[in-house]
Amino acid sequence: MSVSRVRLHNVRMLGLSVHSVAGVVLILSPFVVGQAPAAMRGSVSLDVYGNGDRIELLVAEDDGRGSILVHRRSIDGGESWSAPVTIEPSRGRMAPLSRNMDPQIVGVGDDLVAIWSAPSAASKWSAGSLATARSRDGGRTWTPGPRPNDDTPNENGEHAFIDAVAAADGLLHLVWLDARAGQQGLRFAASPDRGATWRSNVTIDAETCECCWNTIAMGWDDTPLVLYRDVPRDMAIARSDDRGRTWRRTGTVGAFGWEIQGCPDVGGGLTRGAAGEILATVWTGEDSRLGLYTLRSTDNGRTWEAPRRVGSDRAWHADIAYAGGELFVAWDLNGAAGAIEWSRSIDGGRSWTPAVRVSTGPARPSHPKLVAAGGRVRVFWTERVRAGAWTWRSAHLSASGRSSPR
Repeated sequence: MSVSRVRLHNVRMLGLSVHSVAGVVLILSPFVVGQAPAAMRGSVSLDVYGNGDRIELLVAEDDGRGSILVHRRSIDGGESWSAPVTIEPSRGRMAPLSRNMDPQIVGVGDDLVAIWSAPSAASKWSAGSLATARSRDGGRTWTPGPRPNDDTPNENGEHAFIDAVAAADGLLHLVWLDARAGQQGLRFAASPDRGATWRSNVTIDAETCECCWNTIAMGWDDTPLVLYRDVPRDMAIARSDDRGRTWRRTGTVGAFGWEIQGCPDVGGGLTRGAAGEILATVWTGEDSRLGLYTLRSTDNGRTWEAPRRVGSDRAWHADIAYAGGELFVAWDLNGAAGAIEWSRSIDGGRSWTPAVRVSTGPARPSHPKLVAAGGRVRVFWTERVRAGAWTWRSAHLSASGRSSPR
C-alpha cells in the first residue's frame, strides 16, 4: 500500500472548501451557512431520481434569507417540468448545504420522500439528525415525515451524506454517515411503507471516510448495493442479500492503495447495466493514478474488473447511468476553467467514446448527476457565472454524441 504524498488543506474562505491533492488544487462546493453571501445564493443543492418514466427533481433554493427544498416533476424525459412546489417542512430546518451532501429524493409512483440533514449547533458541521417530508400525490403537497435515524438526535453529531433508492416492491433503502460509535460510519434504514415508518438502523461499516457521498443502487435480483469511500481512501462495495437486515463488505472497487489523512469529498457512481452487470465510477487521488475510472462487475458486484480511465486527469465528480443498451458517464473538470463532459460506451464499459463537452458559456459548472427515464439519459448540474447566483441546468445525452442543454 502506498502512502500518498498528500496534504489536505481544509480552508473555508468565502464559503469554499479548498483542498490540495497531489499538487492539484481542488475547489469544493460552497457551504451555505446562515445568511448566504450573494455568490452562494440560488440553486445550492440538486438531486434527481428516475421514478419509472418520470423524473423527480429536488433543488434547494436560497434567496439569502435561508434555504427551502423545491420539487418539480417531468413526464417527458426532462423536456418540460411541472410548476415548482416548495416543501414547507424543510423551510429553516436544513443544515448548511453542499453539493457534496445534497438532500435526496426517492419515490414509488406518486409516493415521494425527501430526506435531508436537520441543523444542530452541537455538530462540527452544523448537521444534526435526519429529517424527512412525504408526498402522497406526486409532489403537489408535502407533510412532515418521521426521523429515519434511531439514535438520540444530535448526540452523535452530523447525520449526512445521504442516498436513497426504492426496490421493485416499493421498499425504500436509505444510507448515510454518522458517528454514533465514536467514529464516522455507514448506516442503513429501510421503510416498508414508503416513508411512513423506518426500521431499526443497521451499521454497514463502522469506520469509513468522513465526508464523501455514498451511492446506493439496486443490483440484480433486487439486491441493494452501496458504494462508499472506506479507510484507507479507496472505494468499497457492500451488499445485502436479506433486504437490508444484514450487510457485508464484498471488496474494493478500484484497489489503488490510496491512503491519506483527510477526506477528498468525492464519492462515486453506481448503476445496473446489462444482465448481471454492475458499473461504477470512482475517483482516486493516488499520486501515480490521479483521475476518474470506470469499473465493471459481471457477478452483481461481488468482484470487479480492472479500472479503466475515462476523461483527462482533471475529471473529478462523476455519475454513471444505463439506458437503451448503452452506458453514459458525466463528470466535471477540476480547475479554474471548469466544464461538464460526458462519454458513452456501447460495449459494457470496455471502451469509451472521446469526451464531449455539454456545458456552455462562461459559467463554472459542478457536480453532474445522471438519470435514466423513459429509455433516455439526462444530465443535471449546477453552475454560476463569476459571483452570481447558482442555477441548475440539464441536457439530454444522445447516442449521436450531441447534447441539448436547457
